[in-house]
Amino acid sequence: MSAVRSPLGPVADALIAAPGGVEILFEDAYVMAVNKPPNMPTHPSRGHFADTLANRVAWLMAERGASFVFRAVTGWTEIQAALC
Repeated sequence: MSAVRSPLGPVADALIAAPGGVEILFEDAYVMAVNKPPNMPTHPSRGHFADTLANRVAWLMAERGASFVFRAVTGWTEIQAALC
């Protein structure tokens, strides 16, 4: 696994890029909407340093050579309903 470097400082530098699939539902130059599996943690926390959605997105963006800032937004039931 490799660390993703960020201009945001040491906390953001701690995000570990970990391989794994990411189902992208929508993406443009500003936002990416993904389908997060129900039991997967969203971002690193105690006991979950490299098995989260943020880690998988970090891997995807590192492979693309793209910089990014991970900001999770959850509970968008109206948007979820529109995608179905």
